[in-house]
Amino acid sequence: MDFNTLLKLKAQAPDAILKTLNSAVEREKGSDRPKLPLLRVAHAGGGYASGYLIDFDEREQMLLLAHIAEGKPELMYIRSSTLQAVEILQATDWLHELSDGIIPFDPAPGDVITGIKLKALLREKGAEISSCAGENITLKLNLPEDALPADRYYATCLMDDVVTVLTSICKDKFGKEALAEAVTTVSIIPGHENKTSLSGSNLELYFNIERGLKRKFNAKELQESIEKLL
Repeated sequence: MDFNTLLKLKAQAPDAILKTLNSAVEREKGSDRPKLPLLRVAHAGGGYASGYLIDFDEREQMLLLAHIAEGKPELMYIRSSTLQAVEILQATDWLHELSDGIIPFDPAPGDVITGIKLKALLREKGAEISSCAGENITLKLNLPEDALPADRYYATCLMDDVVTVLTSICKDKFGKEALAEAVTTVSIIPGHENKTSLSGSNLELYFNIERGLKRKFNAKELQESIEKLL
């Protein structure tokens, strides 16, 4: 790490920082070992509080920080409007988020699965989609064999997004029927743009990962784009 990297960051208000980091926390929900930002916040009237970020409610202007000591949680509910400053401890893991994707993401080795495990996960996720649609649907991933660790990490995130969205579509009777009738293959295509297309019975889902996960479809956009094709 050097200052040339840090010069890619921009100064932001505490609420903006909390909103950005909370988006990362949302993605960690459901993970076996969630990675959370460790913060120290300063109150306008003096005094500090520290803890791992659990939630930030922008509308209610409330912040929840926590520690776990010997298996016992300690929770701090803080009015975010009273904050003067936010300090991010052990900030390396969050530079990608804070730079809006300009600083490259470098996943921890334990967060990146091998090519063999990626193929197994692809089959597993395909089975989930088939189960919810009631028809056999093959899930494919357009990713080179020598893909970078970050790209393999992104691929697992995109698979989760696709399964979540297609499962949501199948919760509606007519959506389920439309998907089952129109689609036999779903192709995930990481690249430089967000778009969807239906080529025959192949549903092609393109995701912009130029800045990691910062520019990709969100779930609502992806679902609406797919439903227009069915």
